[in-house]
Amino acid sequence: MSLNPHSEEIITSILRTYSGIFEIETLINSALIAKKTKTSEETVMNIINALYNANCVTLTIQNNDSSITFNEIREDALTINKVSKFLEKQNDLKVSQLKSVIHYCNTESCKSKLLLNYFDEKTTKTCGICSFCTKTDTNVNMNQIEKILDLLKKTNLTSKEIENQISISTEETIFALQILLENRKISLNKYNQYYLL
Repeated sequence: MSLNPHSEEIITSILRTYSGIFEIETLINSALIAKKTKTSEETVMNIINALYNANCVTLTIQNNDSSITFNEIREDALTINKVSKFLEKQNDLKVSQLKSVIHYCNTESCKSKLLLNYFDEKTTKTCGICSFCTKTDTNVNMNQIEKILDLLKKTNLTSKEIENQISISTEETIFALQILLENRKISLNKYNQYYLL
């Protein structure tokens, strides 16, 4: 710049406008620099070419004559009419889905029935395997669990022997045994017999 004082204003304007110009190749808007320095775009390009010829800069010139023509008026934030109804419907759907999830979590009912009802499939049967049904069944089966524990105090038994002695269904027997196994009250030996821990 000291050797070419007439270029100083344009060079300092480029350096101030494009702060990272020393680290990476930077696209320069010659029209913007011309406007800032109150010169012509041709003058800006002549100085940039002179810097290139003096090996002060690397330069790749791109002539871009493309332009954009909007077929419709561009909408701003206040007049976003075309998508506003869609966005409102989408928000309403999200709120509805969230309410359904909260209802599912808070309702003391069979979870399978709730899911089926959500998808418009009506059923009166409970599944027997969801968190609500197993919690309910646990309360009902406490008497059966006590009977199984009393039997196992006397001797080791298979699930079939337990089922026959208490006179309960296979499903109830398996469920009661699962609860006892999970709570580490009983275990299973190599003969498939349950015993107390």
